[in-house]
Amino acid sequence: MLGPKITVTAADFVKVVRKMESPVIVVTKPGSLGFSPAWQYLTSYKGFLFHTTSKDELFFPNCEVYEAKKIT
Repeated sequence: MLGPKITVTAADFVKVVRKMESPVIVVTKPGSLGFSPAWQYLTSYKGFLFHTTSKDELFFPNCEVYEAKKIT
């Protein structure tokens, strides 16, 4: 079971991802379905969902990254 979705800054999101052994990240590109003007990122860590938005694309080497049509 997952806890609440927590929205954090892009810098804090990157910090969370760096703590993970095998990160899995879900991303939506700007303009996906014509709604969001920013990149959106979502990951799960210690039972919580962490979410952020960024005007610039964030890069996560050595991570599994999956593109979604929409994050709600």
